[in-house]
Amino acid sequence: MGTDGRDRVAGRGERLLLPLAGALLALFLHGYRFAVADQDIYLPLVHAREAPEGFHPNDLLFRADVAGYSLFWWGVTKVQAWVDLPWLFLLGYAVLLYLYLCAVGSVCRALGLGREATALATLFASGPFPVGGDFADPAAAPIQTWDLYLTHRTLAGVLSWTSLAQALRGRWIPALGLAGCVVSVHPVSAAPLLAALAAAGLADGAHRRKEGWIGAALLLLGMVPFGLLRRGESSAGSLLAAVDPEWLEVLHLRNPYAFPSRWTPSAYAILALLGAAVLALGRSGDPAGPGIARRARACVAGILLACAGAFVFVDLRPIAGVVQFQVFRGLGFPILLGAFLVAGGLDRALRGAPALRAAAGWTAASLVWFDERLLAVGLLALLALRGRDGLRSDRAAWVAFAASVLVLAFSSPAEGLARAVPKSRLALAFLAALAGAVGPSLLRRIPVGETGPIALGGSVLLLAGLGAAVARRGGESRFDLPGRAPSDPWERTQAWARRQPGRALYVVPPDRSGFRTGSGRSAFVTFKDGGAALLDREFALEWSSRMRAVRGLPGGAGYPSLGPGEFEDLARRTGATHAIVEGGLPFEEVHRDGPIAVYRLPEAR
Repeated sequence: MGTDGRDRVAGRGERLLLPLAGALLALFLHGYRFAVADQDIYLPLVHAREAPEGFHPNDLLFRADVAGYSLFWWGVTKVQAWVDLPWLFLLGYAVLLYLYLCAVGSVCRALGLGREATALATLFASGPFPVGGDFADPAAAPIQTWDLYLTHRTLAGVLSWTSLAQALRGRWIPALGLAGCVVSVHPVSAAPLLAALAAAGLADGAHRRKEGWIGAALLLLGMVPFGLLRRGESSAGSLLAAVDPEWLEVLHLRNPYAFPSRWTPSAYAILALLGAAVLALGRSGDPAGPGIARRARACVAGILLACAGAFVFVDLRPIAGVVQFQVFRGLGFPILLGAFLVAGGLDRALRGAPALRAAAGWTAASLVWFDERLLAVGLLALLALRGRDGLRSDRAAWVAFAASVLVLAFSSPAEGLARAVPKSRLALAFLAALAGAVGPSLLRRIPVGETGPIALGGSVLLLAGLGAAVARRGGESRFDLPGRAPSDPWERTQAWARRQPGRALYVVPPDRSGFRTGSGRSAFVTFKDGGAALLDREFALEWSSRMRAVRGLPGGAGYPSLGPGEFEDLARRTGATHAIVEGGLPFEEVHRDGPIAVYRLPEAR
């Protein structure tokens, strides 16, 4: 086989193995969850269509059918009778994670990034980077660029990045067709994508070409399922209606990440650091062709312009439709695009380009701010990819790599690398400065060479071994594998409730999640339910009223302070049948598991 043939084989190996390495690392480093977060809203709605007898008529969640907006959840509803959902979701998540990282690699190659830079970008993209919000307040947690569980946003992410990769190459028919599918899968994800494609299409003159009009027709065709799903359903209100102060107060409380005025300085600092890195890299010349570079800049400009316009109708004069579409989620696109450019700049800096030393420092600062673990693993991955002519040469580099893996695996804290990021910003800044100053200087001394399939395969295996070491966390599993037994009193209480006949309405600790999914029974209210407050004013006010009734809003005495009188009043007014508490109540105790007890409320006897 000639040199060209070997290069083609190496390229195919890279496209297959790099996403596999990133997927393995992401699963081991971050874990996998089922029936958590947004799934705790959607899965009960899906289950209720198959077995509605367990859910109570006064369950607030069913007043806002948020699953009805997505073709994804429509499909899950149709297959649940024939497929075990936990296994389907685990397999689907793994496959979509791999396809997402394949799309990331496609974007990197479109941008002209080299092999090592693409490897770094793949590792960066596999992590859930934060967008906006308040990092210190779980209730105001930032939006993530990637979820650690399967939902319609997962599928929309794969379609969106694949569409973006096609658009960067000027292939407007598949790019716009995929964007239409995103609308039917997750309309919120479509808003920033459409802004990016519109700007890039105008910059490219796609509207003056036949392929642009064909793509626009496919875009509309892809949106048809969304229209059919919503056909015949009454609207909760006009999208152009103003958000009144009462509704806005609830949204500020429950969904502050949707309002830039509620973000903390840390959220803006991440955007500033990454922006500085991208600007510094831009002065070194763009490796991509002029057409791709123009389209990439237009994509970012389109999203930023959309966000700037949305600021007026979200914070200054809130309009329902603009608030609901959460346009600022779109900042995840330029954040990751910037991270890819940063990866290319770091790679060139490691090759010895002195003009990029400052950019490498900014790179380290930005990525350490996200998660210093990803930067450390990324640098180790570079060591693996620097081996010349396979594994036999550059022994010093491979010895250093192996030693680093051993140190990380056996000398790390008991919880492995899965520890919290340092809380002190001073400590974080110190780590950033150290990584930016020392890391590139050391790695520049490692010889640069061609990377073949053998080195890539070895990297996959080494990353998998590193991930296995990272995954240990003091015996606590972060993998919700199908069929596992309930692991704590809260999960065992849900399993007990599932075995009880008839409909029931449980008053549960509002800060806990998973009850409806784990038990197949209704909860009076949880904090997570309030995600639907964006869609419906009446729902938002009712959610707020219920949260006040169980003292679940911030600043109050809290759910544990509820007394027998409050529970009796809830049973009388709302039909609540049971209460789950940590402690005791003067009612009939029907189940106890450790500190968690279930009581039958008087009105239900």
